[in-house]
Amino acid sequence: MNDASLRSLIFQLCDINTVTGILTWKERPVEMFPTVRACRSWNSRFAGKEAGSTNKRGYREIQIGGRLHLRHRLIWLVEYGVMPILVDHEQGVEAGDGIGNLRATDQASNTKNAKRQTRNKSGHTGVEWYAPAGKWRATIRSDGQRIHLGHFDQLADAVAARQDAERLYGFHPNHGRSS
Repeated sequence: MNDASLRSLIFQLCDINTVTGILTWKERPVEMFPTVRACRSWNSRFAGKEAGSTNKRGYREIQIGGRLHLRHRLIWLVEYGVMPILVDHEQGVEAGDGIGNLRATDQASNTKNAKRQTRNKSGHTGVEWYAPAGKWRATIRSDGQRIHLGHFDQLADAVAARQDAERLYGFHPNHGRSS
């Protein structure tokens, strides 16, 4: 299904609020169902309710045209008429799928706007305690390369080195956020 057909189908099936990023199922006509009973059943269960469900990664998925679509990608398609390769949540998934939180990007830029990993123990992305040296180690990964930024006696110095490197390598200001 091409972008124009999918966009048209979204408008046919859903009420759309691109500001909040919420799609709500519209009531469907009987012609869309094999029986009147099936129509009544679907409309009583779904019409007027938020479309889709949340997957295990926290993204809302909606089945349209026999295929699952990520809601934030549908919101982008409705707003701009084209589906980019990647749509990033600028403030994170938790901030919602409103168009103000979305940006078209590529994989390299998307990784420069990632939240802090859950296994991070220092509380700062790219900073870890390096026991063999007895110091804090700062690193950054850019364009597939891991870059060593140094060993530091103070955590604050390691964090500052990492933040300087994030600016130098064009990381998004929200990179390393906690959620």
